[in-house]
Amino acid sequence: MNPKKILIIKLSSLGDVIMTIPVADLIKKTHPGVKLGWVTEEGGLEALEDYDALHKLYLFEKKKIEAWARKGHYFKIISYLRRFTREIRKEGWELSIDFQSLFRSSLIPFLARIPRRAASLKGINKLMVTDNIPYSTFPGGHAIDWYHHLAASLGLIAPEKRGRFFFPLSEEKKKAARAELKKYKRPFVGLAPFSKWPSKNWPVEYYREVARWVTEERGGTVFLFGGPGDREKNESIIHGLEHGVNKAGELSLSEFAARAGEMDLFLSGDSGPMHIAAAMGVKQFAFFGPTKPQKTGPYNSKARTFTIMLECSPCFQKTCPLETDQMACMKELTPSLIIREIASIIENRQSKKIKEM
Repeated sequence: MNPKKILIIKLSSLGDVIMTIPVADLIKKTHPGVKLGWVTEEGGLEALEDYDALHKLYLFEKKKIEAWARKGHYFKIISYLRRFTREIRKEGWELSIDFQSLFRSSLIPFLARIPRRAASLKGINKLMVTDNIPYSTFPGGHAIDWYHHLAASLGLIAPEKRGRFFFPLSEEKKKAARAELKKYKRPFVGLAPFSKWPSKNWPVEYYREVARWVTEERGGTVFLFGGPGDREKNESIIHGLEHGVNKAGELSLSEFAARAGEMDLFLSGDSGPMHIAAAMGVKQFAFFGPTKPQKTGPYNSKARTFTIMLECSPCFQKTCPLETDQMACMKELTPSLIIREIASIIENRQSKKIKEM
C-alpha cells in the first residue's frame, strides 16, 4: 500500500493527540513523499501547530457545534459539516485513518468521500469505513502501540517499528523558556497537580509537602502548571513558600512544553501535561489510581509510575466510587515515599554536576 495523501483523524484529547504523533512520524519516515493531513479539535490544535511534517491541519470546531446543539440550531450544524467536509474533499486525500474510531470522527472522512477509510468501529458504524480493524486483532500494550498496530494493519509501517515520541516545538520557543528560567535556582521540579478527572489527582496536601521539601530542604524551585481554573488551587500548594512559581493560566500549550522540557523532575497524575512532559523526555513521576499505566502511562524511558493496587483498581471512574476511604489508591501513595525517591534523583544530579566541574 503506497498512498500519496493520507489524512489522520485524531480529534481529542490532548494526551491522545500527542500519543498519535509517533505513528504519524513513522509513516512520514517510511514514505518520505507522502503528504499528511490531520483533523483535530481545539484541544489538539496547538500541539500540532509546529509539526512541520503536516501538509494540512484542519480544525474541527467541536465547541461551536455543541453550542448550536444546545440551542437546537441543527441546520447550522448540517451546514457546517457540509462546508468542512467539502474543504477536505478538495485536497483529494486517498486514505484516512481514524485513530479516534468514534461515530463523530469517522463521519468526517465518510462525508468527505475519501476513497479508502480505515478505523476500528463496532456495529452499524462499520458501514462508514472501507477497512475496519477490530481491536481484537491487537496483541495488547500501550495506546501508542495500538495506534502503530492500526497503521501496520494497513501495510503502511513494519509491525515491529515504533515512531519517535516528541512534542513538536520550535527552537525559538525552547530558547525563550531557557532564558526565562535562568533567574531561578535549580533543581527545578515541575508539578501539574490537576486533571479533568478528580479521581486522578494526588492529594493537594501531598503536593504541598513535596513543594516545601524541594524549596526549603534542597533550595530548589517548584513550578506549578495548569489552566486558568487551576491557579487558585495551585496557590494553596505554594502559599508561604519563597521559591514557588505558579504558572497556571499564563502559558500557551507550546510555552508550557518548552518549560516542562527544562525541569529536572516533573510530577503529575495521568493527564495531558504528563504526556507532554513525557514527549519532552524529562525525568518524571506519574501517579496512577483509576487508570492503567500499562495503557496510558508516560511513554518515556525516564519516567516512573507509582500505583497502589486495590480491589477496585483500576476503576476507570472520574470520581472515586468508594463510599468510605475515598481516594485510597492515591492517599496510600504517601509524600514521604515520593520524597525519598525525589531525593535520590536530586542527589544523583548534584553529584554528577560536581564530577563535571
